[in-house]
Amino acid sequence: VVAATSSIGTFGALGLVMSLYLLEFGVIYGAIVEPYSVTAPDERDRMTQAAVSAAVVLGLVLAGAHLLAAALTSGDLATFLMAYALATPVLLLQVATRGLLIAQGRTRLTFKSNVLWAVVQVALGAVAFAADSTVGQFLAWAAGGGAAGVYCLWHLGEPDSALDAVQS
Repeated sequence: VVAATSSIGTFGALGLVMSLYLLEFGVIYGAIVEPYSVTAPDERDRMTQAAVSAAVVLGLVLAGAHLLAAALTSGDLATFLMAYALATPVLLLQVATRGLLIAQGRTRLTFKSNVLWAVVQVALGAVAFAADSTVGQFLAWAAGGGAAGVYCLWHLGEPDSALDAVQS
């Protein structure tokens, strides 16, 4: 939507910010999710809180770096970096909690989180489209990710037996 409704400069600024997200996504997976996934199942309960805490701390540190970068730039790039700084902690929380659920074999929940992300993004994206806001489109995407992250976090603390009862 952004490519079709904005200038090349705006689209380029968004592309740069999305590249940062993909890089940070990889860091979360490489440093937190993958080590968790190869941990013995009986040790995962002990490691879950530490993994989530590490993702939150990393998200906050990176958000600070994005704010600094926004202060050092201007125009569309500064605007998107500022928006991304606000969204970084919840987006990285979503990456981590979703990955932890996948490592636990709870993929039905992760699929539901993807549906929630899409619903929130489409609803808020329609508002942003009507307002002709490219930053609004980005924030709609980020809000969907945040909602999915909270959903995953909520379910991450449930014991598997409670999930088995809910899913049957």
